[in-house]
Amino acid sequence: MEKQTTKKCSRCGFYSEYYTKGYCQFYKTGCGWCRKKREIVEKGETCEMFYRSRRVRAQRISVALRSVIDAANALTGLRQIIEEEAEKGGINPTDFYKDSTQVCDE
Repeated sequence: MEKQTTKKCSRCGFYSEYYTKGYCQFYKTGCGWCRKKREIVEKGETCEMFYRSRRVRAQRISVALRSVIDAANALTGLRQIIEEEAEKGGINPTDFYKDSTQVCDE
């Protein structure tokens, strides 16, 4: 079985998408310019000259970082609620830490 070395043009670093102008936004056309072939190509086409775009990796890192920041903000809010309840005398915050270290044997 031969290893497939072709990749979609839409994920290639040489590919630049074409857009059309709408009323309030721009729309992707489904085709674009290949700087390596120097011709218009469809985004689903494949070729042997593919190279991974650094832009795609940067976008993945950006999305992951935003998710981590959102999770940290949510945990900070939860911590603040627990501390406020502890100040009122309703709960003891250390009770939450004791249960989190136990391992379930089931």
